[in-house]
Amino acid sequence: ECRRGAFRAAHGGTLFIDELGALPSEAQASLLRVVEDGVVVAVGADSGVEVDVRLVAATCEPLQARVAAGTFRADLLERLSGCIVRVPPLRERRQDVALLAEYLASELELPVRLAPDALGALSDYPFPGNVRELRNILSQAAMLGSGGVIHASDIEAALDVRRPAHVPSLLSPDRAQALVREHYGNVSAAAR
Repeated sequence: ECRRGAFRAAHGGTLFIDELGALPSEAQASLLRVVEDGVVVAVGADSGVEVDVRLVAATCEPLQARVAAGTFRADLLERLSGCIVRVPPLRERRQDVALLAEYLASELELPVRLAPDALGALSDYPFPGNVRELRNILSQAAMLGSGGVIHASDIEAALDVRRPAHVPSLLSPDRAQALVREHYGNVSAAAR
């Protein structure tokens, strides 16, 4: 017998598809067939099996832009757009950081609690990696911390590890031209 796939395993329930926007075009076509027909055909099988699955999909990709660029199927997007819930990135909902941090610390089973100053340090961070980054920062801060409490200093240490090494700031084009003029057209001297 063929191996049971995700749709067959989720029959009668819900299947969560994460990073929908990253699906390659062949997978998009296969997913569309399952969504339209309610039938999955295992690789090498002669016939399909009906499945009744509620699909929930998530992505951080701008799917409308991907459709316009021709890298995501418009028909699949339309089929999956029965109910769209847009969740703003964490940097746009700072009021959720403390609650999410407490929840994630509990979910990660970290044997620590978050000090108020740690929650303040987290609230000031922009979280380009969103909630996954918050989870990783908490995990790292727990390893760096001591005494069962994560403090702002532990959060800062975890953030320092994540920051890239010092990269000199780039000059504006106007400033660069002014430096070249100041050094009489000698680009090497201006760069130094």
